[in-house]
Amino acid sequence: MNLMCRRALVLIIGIALVVSTYELFPNKVQAQREIGLESVLSHIKVGWLKLALVEAAHVVQDLEKPNPELLAISGMILSSGGRPDLARQAFLRLVEEGDLSAEERASYYTLIGRTYLDEAQYQKAEEYYKRALDSAQTVMGLVDLGIIAIRQGQLDTAAQYLARAEELDFTGFSRLYVAKGDLARSQGARQEALDYYRQALRYDPTEIQIYQRLLNIYQELGEVGKGQKLIEEAKSFGITLAQ
Repeated sequence: MNLMCRRALVLIIGIALVVSTYELFPNKVQAQREIGLESVLSHIKVGWLKLALVEAAHVVQDLEKPNPELLAISGMILSSGGRPDLARQAFLRLVEEGDLSAEERASYYTLIGRTYLDEAQYQKAEEYYKRALDSAQTVMGLVDLGIIAIRQGQLDTAAQYLARAEELDFTGFSRLYVAKGDLARSQGARQEALDYYRQALRYDPTEIQIYQRLLNIYQELGEVGKGQKLIEEAKSFGITLAQ
């Protein structure tokens, strides 16, 4: 995946967190206007996420030969906007129709795997993550395979995948540290899990699921003071934790 696509994905996710409660009123008529990469990205930047989502669906469903970058961005918008079915269509078209490098092919297979993982379709997710690894090693694919293994109780397999992810030296990928924390917790190593979750929080200080994992362990350990301090820390980012 090229640099523009990666930056756009980060932008999509970040803005979605900020403006997800806004009521916007675009419709498909608006989306039928000429759609280009710059117009879709401009709608994301100003927070018109509903319009961008409608446009992305139009790109995938109705355009015969969209610009590959527009198709990639549309797939990412649809994936983050709760339309994994259409996101998969976009990424599959890119794999089938595009002249891709091994790294690009691996990236799109990994994104397809993520849409299945988000739906807890682990067998299909594994299929595409492994296709990705046949093309190139990706941290995201290895970490997600580790997450699937943890959820299925295959802890040794999970440890192997996460170790391979660490070897790629992709520092700052909070999902890797969260997965390592989940693995440590599944092995009964709570203090080690806390350390990993804290590392994850350094790179993603607004992710509610990391705070919730930390709080759950503090509650299990009976460390009320640390739990309360964490609750206040989360509040500083506008996050309210379930107790």
